[in-house]
Amino acid sequence: MGQINFNRLIPLVAGFQSTTGIQSLLRNIVVLQAKLANPSGQDFYFQKGLDSHQRHLDEMKAEYAEMVSIANGNTLDDLLAQIKELEEKAQKICSQESTHPIFVKTMVQASSKAQISYLQDLVSAKGTFGTLKPLEELLKDEATLLRIFEL
Repeated sequence: MGQINFNRLIPLVAGFQSTTGIQSLLRNIVVLQAKLANPSGQDFYFQKGLDSHQRHLDEMKAEYAEMVSIANGNTLDDLLAQIKELEEKAQKICSQESTHPIFVKTMVQASSKAQISYLQDLVSAKGTFGTLKPLEELLKDEATLLRIFEL
């Protein structure tokens, strides 16, 4: 399959309201990668920050690679067990019977909520797609990429 025509994809994802972290991350990667491929077509401020934008793109790609590794390295049952474990731990620490200070309870609750949301996102993606593709492979597969943005 040929290279994705980003000019066709950008209008689709530019107004897209993602429902998961993976979708949002992929959307941001696709848009930023397309902008970096044509920096002369961008505004002055974007052009001044090219190095920063490239570092940000590299960080997002690394984040996606980590998500792929975790999703593909675990079964759905493993991920669901991790979610349950986090929920139980947070419940234990944040309960009214707990003697932990309120700031500890607040920090644990916020951290647990973020971790659970991250794992639920992976469960959703794994449930939908089975195995997540590495970014380079995914960007070459226009049909799968469009399917991801349709969710």
